[in-house]
This record gives sequence, C-alpha cells and structure tokens, in this order.
Amino acid sequence: MCHLRPSQWHKWLSLAEYWYNTNFHTGLKLTPFQALYGYVSGPLTIDPYIPTSQPEVREYLQERARMLEVMRGNLCEAQNRIKAFADKHRTERSFEVGDEVYLKLHPINKVQFS
Repeated sequence: MCHLRPSQWHKWLSLAEYWYNTNFHTGLKLTPFQALYGYVSGPLTIDPYIPTSQPEVREYLQERARMLEVMRGNLCEAQNRIKAFADKHRTERSFEVGDEVYLKLHPINKVQFS
C-alpha cells in the first residue's frame, strides 16, 4: 500500500492496523483483538459507504473503501506467495492401515512462570 501512494501512507496506517487486528489469523485461531481482549466482538465498525451530500465526506469514504480493497489484495498476494513457497517442500503421501511409518518427535520446552 505504501508503494502505491508514498505521500499518503500515514493517513491509512490506522485503517491498516484496524483491519489487521480484526481479521481471523489461522496461527492464533482467532483475531488478534480477541487474543488481546478475550472477547469475540471487536471494536465498532464503520459502514463501508454511507450516502451523504457532503462531497468531502463522500470522497473520504470512497477513498477508504478503495484502500481496504488494496489491503485485501495485498494480503491475498502475500498469502499466496507464502503458500507457494511452503508447497515446494511438501509431497502428497497416503498410508494404508498397517503401514509402518517413521515418526519424528520434537521435545517441547515448557516455560514456567512463577
């Protein structure tokens, strides 16, 4: 997003942060907002576009909607790049009941807090 409009990135930083923190993360199995605050409902959302007679407000809301689409597209591209890289090292395997397989276990280091 910064490379598309380098002089305006500071205007959209808070929107990018909001969008990131209220979207589901597969690693967390919830949103960062839920992880931090412990409840499902996130902060209040603003309607994507509210018809208004004020040209400045209308222009801002339309620009905001375009920026959200840019962010979604950039995230999808990044996810696809990461998936393609991870898939290079994966192979399809199938096993039948009774097959012997090698299982490699890693010890888990538990951190204890006092």
